[in-house]
Amino acid sequence: MGCLSLFGNEEGFICSSCLEKLKPLYETGKARTSICRECGEVIKQGVCQGCGLKSLSALTALSAYEYDGIIRELVHRFKFNGVFALSEWMAGEMLSALDTLEDKQFTLIVPVPMHPLRQLARGYNQSEKLSRALSRRLGVRSCEALKCARNVRSQVGLSTLERRKNLRDAFQIVSSVKDERILLVDDVRTTGSTASECARTLLSAGCECVTVLTFASAAEKEKAPFSEQSDAGNRT
Repeated sequence: MGCLSLFGNEEGFICSSCLEKLKPLYETGKARTSICRECGEVIKQGVCQGCGLKSLSALTALSAYEYDGIIRELVHRFKFNGVFALSEWMAGEMLSALDTLEDKQFTLIVPVPMHPLRQLARGYNQSEKLSRALSRRLGVRSCEALKCARNVRSQVGLSTLERRKNLRDAFQIVSSVKDERILLVDDVRTTGSTASECARTLLSAGCECVTVLTFASAAEKEKAPFSEQSDAGNRT
């Protein structure tokens, strides 16, 4: 499907030619990274590359692929064209990324929420589709424990500090997460600001820990200028 071929495999409608071109991050040791709990940017040598703070409590973030080329096309088909058959294959790839983590004892899977108006317009939340597919495979309950309380303005062109302020208190708890070990799921992680704000909200509500799992993530070199339209207003 990434090359628009009509001939796909049984799991996700991806032709053999496209499959051969894919370069999973979990096969190159790059599936796992640490991101800042304050702004979501990547942490290197204990220092956040976005806000410059020394991070004492980073979030673990995992992704199966880098967000470019065929993977970008597949995400767009799934996210904007409603090709839900891809969800099972995508979930399987995300589990391969998750397997790079030693501690995988999760008690709850939580999808990153969309703003209600955006979800109404689209008809579904793609992150919730992935969460359900992961739930079936892991045998862990999926719950929409977060809601997007306000339609935030576009994140495009905003600085790290501006993104933090823009998303602050955008999410609210709608179901108890006390003492839960949470797997926070989204389709793509770009700047990480949405993931970090969701995690902050969940941790403030008393969950034990949060690990971020996405199908794809933007290359680090792209993260400053790069942004996709988000669903929490403009989610990144």
